[in-house]
Amino acid sequence: MKILIKITLITLITFFLAGLTFSQNGRKLDDEKGCFNNQESTEYKDWKKVKLPKLTFYIPKDLIESEISCIDRSCYEFGNDDLILGIDVSSAAFHPSYEKEFANYCEKFIRIDKAEAWIWYYDVEQTDREYKYRSGALFTFNNIKNYKIGMTFSSKSKNIAEIGEKIFRSVKFRNKPRRR
Repeated sequence: MKILIKITLITLITFFLAGLTFSQNGRKLDDEKGCFNNQESTEYKDWKKVKLPKLTFYIPKDLIESEISCIDRSCYEFGNDDLILGIDVSSAAFHPSYEKEFANYCEKFIRIDKAEAWIWYYDVEQTDREYKYRSGALFTFNNIKNYKIGMTFSSKSKNIAEIGEKIFRSVKFRNKPRRR
């Protein structure tokens, strides 16, 4: 009986310490591959600040805004020959579904400014796609239903997990979203 109590106690302590470590380094279990740097960057030298009606953020200076059309005029796109950043302010903002099954998919959940953020990264497994690497963030607000801001960052040639996270962590919301 004493052995069973000792084993139970050791198991509980191990889970407690694992949970403590888990919360301190900011990684979620799905990020055990170490896809993200888990560091909030405040260094945006050679990056430019973008101001949109609902948010501001930093992007590499060579990303240029493109004109795109969307139903409610609340989507934006910035890009160059290799990278593209899409932003969608709507309840239908993109988030991964079947992509979660990709071999190198990883994700984490953190708080950024006034929102809960789900950040993910994966290599696109379909060989016929122009963009091979994708990172993204979905921002949600606890007090507002059906209000989301999605950002999808893609590259044709390189892993962009760290650059994507740096962009997403730079987001600041300009106005507190209101209930609809």
